[in-house]
Amino acid sequence: MRCDDRPVVFTHLLQSPAGPQGIMGDQELLSYCGGEEKLTVLFRPEALYMHPASGRVYHPCSERTGSVGLVRSALAIELSPFFVYAPEQGQSGQPTHFIWRGKQHTLTNELAGSFPTTEEGSGQEGGVG
Repeated sequence: MRCDDRPVVFTHLLQSPAGPQGIMGDQELLSYCGGEEKLTVLFRPEALYMHPASGRVYHPCSERTGSVGLVRSALAIELSPFFVYAPEQGQSGQPTHFIWRGKQHTLTNELAGSFPTTEEGSGQEGGVG
């Protein structure tokens, strides 16, 4: 049995829990697999990756859970207005930056190597016929 995409699915963006003084943390967490505060990774806006073929959005997770997690469609839609594209490509190209909390982050695309190229990952073997 094999999952359709990635076993880790980020479902919510959470504020980090209060510190020892009761002060809310200034970092945000991505919660995955419906685990709320119990299953989280630190949200790194610069590490978001939009796959060029599928348009799906991904974020790093621990190596133990597969290194790459899929951002749930509903959350990806909420985040989509914050992607910035090169003027000459418009939204048909890859985003280059992500604006979060008033700061523009250059996207690292560090997850690009985690996916097969379009030719390798087409899922079709052999020719048509």
